[in-house]
Amino acid sequence: MEAKVLPAAAGWQWWKSAFELLLRAPKPLMLSSILFFLGFYGVWLIVALVSSALASFAGIIGILIGILAALAIVIFMPSLFLGLLSIFRSVDRGEKPSLAIFLQPARERLLPLGMMGLLIIVFSWIAQGLAAYATMGAHVNELAMSLSGDPFALLGNIRLFLLFSLLISAVVMAAGWYSAFLVGWHDSSIINALRESFMTTMKNWAPFLISVLVYIGGVIVFCIAFGLLTTILGFILPHWLLVIVGIIASIGFAASMSALLFGFWYYTYKTVFEEQEAATE
Repeated sequence: MEAKVLPAAAGWQWWKSAFELLLRAPKPLMLSSILFFLGFYGVWLIVALVSSALASFAGIIGILIGILAALAIVIFMPSLFLGLLSIFRSVDRGEKPSLAIFLQPARERLLPLGMMGLLIIVFSWIAQGLAAYATMGAHVNELAMSLSGDPFALLGNIRLFLLFSLLISAVVMAAGWYSAFLVGWHDSSIINALRESFMTTMKNWAPFLISVLVYIGGVIVFCIAFGLLTTILGFILPHWLLVIVGIIASIGFAASMSALLFGFWYYTYKTVFEEQEAATE
């Protein structure tokens, strides 16, 4: 599978296309995006509370149940994520979004998508652990065993660890960015999908850099505009009404921003892989 290398201006076009898609079907895209986030964090919260309660009563068995529940979430999450992006693709193609479209990746590619997500998380944990040991292990041991260790050297190594951690996170993000699309929609093997995702992301570093700058600029402009609007409304509306307006505006912003982010993610895939395939056919 040959991926397309895009110019830097594509970083702006991704956000523009995502915004236009959101305007075409705001209700299903915003609702599905916010439900996905609420469901994701809600399930993790329930698992954490239940496993903590079980651990206090059942000890190691409760802890094991919590670990198994967390693994189940990790295995199911890539399929649900791709199901959400399938909703965006259906809207982009002029189709009506449905529950069947959302569940299709889970029905067809649950196991490979789940193994891919598990592999990414395990690799990330191992890499972060090795980075922590390599950069801070010796100085932490010195400080723990005696007072002869140099705390300033440890502080310097913490900075080095944070740098390594950032690099590892970037590698993991690059390897995982397109992998769910390739495994779920193109039937790629897990290793090939991870490798292709990493290489494609690195080749398209320029549009990704521009997209990050556009995102940062958009957030800054929104915060300034929201602050000015809130200040003006503060002189006009009573306090209780201002609070209600603020809550409604926050919910609307969260829903629209979630849909915009997922739309952006979808178009980074479409313009690199689907449009390239259409051009070669």
